[in-house]
Amino acid sequence: MSSWRLATLSIALGLGLAMSAFWLLRRFPLPFYGYGQVLPVVLGLLAVIPSASSSTDWLRLRCATLVIAGLAPFLTWYLRSDGNYYFQVCVLLLLAAVVWHWVETLLVVRQTAVAGSHDKLVRSVSRSLSIIVYGVIVPLCAGHGAFFLLVLSAGGGAAFDFGVLWNTHPKIIGDVLRILVFWGGCHVVVNCLVAAILSSRLGGGASSDVAADG
Repeated sequence: MSSWRLATLSIALGLGLAMSAFWLLRRFPLPFYGYGQVLPVVLGLLAVIPSASSSTDWLRLRCATLVIAGLAPFLTWYLRSDGNYYFQVCVLLLLAAVVWHWVETLLVVRQTAVAGSHDKLVRSVSRSLSIIVYGVIVPLCAGHGAFFLLVLSAGGGAAFDFGVLWNTHPKIIGDVLRILVFWGGCHVVVNCLVAAILSSRLGGGASSDVAADG
């Protein structure tokens, strides 16, 4: 994977993470009422859509990016709605797609690190993958799964009102989930940025980028 692709992907991930800081601080709607999430999505598409390596990891990363692009508008539509359950489920799917994208990004970065014999980066990516799985995916699945089963078994009509989980009282539950997701995203951004820097140092210019893109 060429250095400019990694750099563009790093910028897209970092911009998306910066916007999610509003969500972390419980000021979630601010960047998103005007489709602010479109900018990092477009940058992410620019990094993966042009002809690139046909490896399985790369193709999965491209698929994850396309899924995010398709679901991104639902975030704004949900914020402008009156709590429509369909939009809520689509926003939950968007969150799942983002986490999937993080995993695929780390796999591509690890592939790049292995090809460049960057052993420290390989170990760092492996640790970050463990953090994403056990520090983000497992808590998210446990929290939403338990909430869904609890509300569903109680016979209530708000089984899909996942906003209750994120804003519940005591709010420590929602805050912990926010911090874990943000923490996992930071690991992805840092590893991708380091891979971009290392690739640019060893790439030797545009000719090596063309060769890497295949």
